[in-house]
Amino acid sequence: MKPIFIGLAMLALTGATTADAMTKAERRQELINSVLPPEDRPGIDFLFPMEAGGFLSTFEIAYFPEIVSDREVQARIAKICKANGVQGPLHVRRPVKPRSVKTADGSTRIVHSTTLSCFGR
Repeated sequence: MKPIFIGLAMLALTGATTADAMTKAERRQELINSVLPPEDRPGIDFLFPMEAGGFLSTFEIAYFPEIVSDREVQARIAKICKANGVQGPLHVRRPVKPRSVKTADGSTRIVHSTTLSCFGR
């Protein structure tokens, strides 16, 4: 009886992990959709905006380099800064760092991650 219970518990945990991965992907996409216009969303895997100065001004972002370049990502974030009245260059708070991520479908891909800000230090 004990092995059956353990087997069922493992099956339940495996199923929950898969469902949770899809939920995480959906939550990430909702956040991306709330910050970026449709034309700026392709290639973005993760976007975490932080507020300073009364608006979203610092962004932790991860993107697929085969879809969108570092320069294009910076231009997309610079548009947000400009729309909020911040003139001048975008500041790189954390340099681009490649890393592997597991996607919702279970595959592993390389993303570039960085932190960009409308304001200098």
